[in-house]
Amino acid sequence: MTRHITRALAVTALAALAACSGGGGSTLPAASPGVLTPAASTNATLTFTRLAPQSATSAHSRRPNEFSFGSNSLVVDATNANSPAYHAVFDISGAVINGVNCNADASGIYQICSTQVLLPIGADTVTVSTNGARDGSGATLGSATIQTTVKDQQDNQISVTLDGVVKKIALFVSDPNPATGTSVNLPLTVQLYDATGTVMIAPQNYTQPVVITDPDTGPSTALYTQASQNSTQRFNGTSVSATPSAKAKTISVPDRYTQPFFSYDGTTSAAVTLTATFGALTATATVTPSAPAARTAGANPHTYTLASTVPRPFDPIFDGAGNLWTTVSGGAIAQLDPTTRQVTATYAIPGGGRSFRSVILGADGAIYGNSGTISNGATTAPWYVTKFNPVTHAFTDYPAGDQVLHLVKTPSGLWGAERNISKLWQLPFTGTTAGTAPNEFSVAAPPVPDPTPILASLPTRVFPSADGNLWVVKTSFATVNGAWLAKYSTTGTLISEGRVNPAKPAAILDAQAIDSTGGIWFVDVTSANEFERYDTTTSTVKTFAVPRLYGSDARSSLTTYVTVDSGDNLWFVNSLDNRLGRIDHATGRVDLIGGTPGGNFNGIMISGTTLAMVGYTSSSPFVFTMNT
Repeated sequence: MTRHITRALAVTALAALAACSGGGGSTLPAASPGVLTPAASTNATLTFTRLAPQSATSAHSRRPNEFSFGSNSLVVDATNANSPAYHAVFDISGAVINGVNCNADASGIYQICSTQVLLPIGADTVTVSTNGARDGSGATLGSATIQTTVKDQQDNQISVTLDGVVKKIALFVSDPNPATGTSVNLPLTVQLYDATGTVMIAPQNYTQPVVITDPDTGPSTALYTQASQNSTQRFNGTSVSATPSAKAKTISVPDRYTQPFFSYDGTTSAAVTLTATFGALTATATVTPSAPAARTAGANPHTYTLASTVPRPFDPIFDGAGNLWTTVSGGAIAQLDPTTRQVTATYAIPGGGRSFRSVILGADGAIYGNSGTISNGATTAPWYVTKFNPVTHAFTDYPAGDQVLHLVKTPSGLWGAERNISKLWQLPFTGTTAGTAPNEFSVAAPPVPDPTPILASLPTRVFPSADGNLWVVKTSFATVNGAWLAKYSTTGTLISEGRVNPAKPAAILDAQAIDSTGGIWFVDVTSANEFERYDTTTSTVKTFAVPRLYGSDARSSLTTYVTVDSGDNLWFVNSLDNRLGRIDHATGRVDLIGGTPGGNFNGIMISGTTLAMVGYTSSSPFVFTMNT
């Protein structure tokens, strides 16, 4: 197998080949058609590290990956002058890992996987690669070739570090339009992508540094870097120096965990175009200072600690009268005092043994959420969409064939996605009056579905379309078939369909929200720190990168706790430090807001200019509010 020649990035697809003689009873991968298994060979155990697969419903807990999410196969080739060639392909797509045994490591973030292969005895040339297709074809995403001698009747320890194949580089600045008159240090984000459009993430040094240049010759601007913890250091609690580098016009970024900054003293209004270079690849980002404008994001933050006896809160919601509620564990909803934000009353679904989550305010002023049955600690069928009347405190159940994900209010009623059975769920409304019975509509598979059902792109989100129809997002939670956006009529007829981002055909794009101009916001799970906004009017995609500021204020991965305010600004919570971020609709500026409490956030909601989040610490639940 010819090694893919390209400028490379060392990724943490660390493969250790431990060859040993003897059997062991494990099933060995069959040789590919036309390729002979070596006659004189010995067993070898191939061990590699991969990101622990996430459940399709566990988007809140996703962590950054350091093994390309685009990798769907592991390919091992070995040649020997005295033996036939060996070739084996392993499916590591997440749906099925043939012949591979995996166990979680101590952190729970990664899996240590191993499989047995047959390597020729003697002087071998061994190539290990990861590929985009499950059958070993497609783009090579990482590879390494080593020379080694495999000896019989003894253990052979062989280490292989794969070099990722970089196809594209991008450079982002957290604020493209900083205010004149004020000095600021703006985080820059460098992204290196493989052939699938997946950001390459690694704790090792790049095979060569990324060089960033500021062409402005004046003293008003400069560049510098600051070291930060990689994921292993964060897990082990290993500190790194917080001292920034000296300011300069050119800096080197040796790895993903060295954070570059653009320093602006506020004295010039001239635009500056920064350039990032990685080998022959280049990218630019332009900073255009502008006159100061009102920036109220993050004003008046308040944290209210709830009594430790209050059940775990999940989803905050404001009712039609402006009162704040939150769902809590035990299939209940709690009302909060408007001043103290303490729980004043709790109402549970009669009969107990139920859940009540992901709530939305209906056109009739009632609060609707999905509800399942608690059995042996798990939420299962029968499923319902449950209505809570905030005035009478009565609950009403509407049956559903599956858990209804992410209810949304449209002129035709409440809609949600029943992912596991590939249907849309609707509670029709006439004005402010809810119908008496729900409807269900089947959702067709995308035009090029993957044949493996668990990898299929199934409906996850429904949004209203400006023409009265529905946007339906179909997402695969493995990097095989990617994300699709379809338009359906309110009677369940498919009108049109296409990939969300053709440049990322296999990316896991998890839909979050829609703004008033028809922009659908996605978290790019495969790239860990990017949002994508799909413009439903122009069918174009714009990417927004969130700066990775690791260490004590680790910001690297996004969650599904996302909402849009009345100005179409996107608010989100980072999953590593559970802090708040904001993307400005007008400028694309990314604000990373401090002052929020520690602990784990469970939900986010905005009413008018008030943002509310709920969560819990190790000792008690809390409510957090902020002026947007």
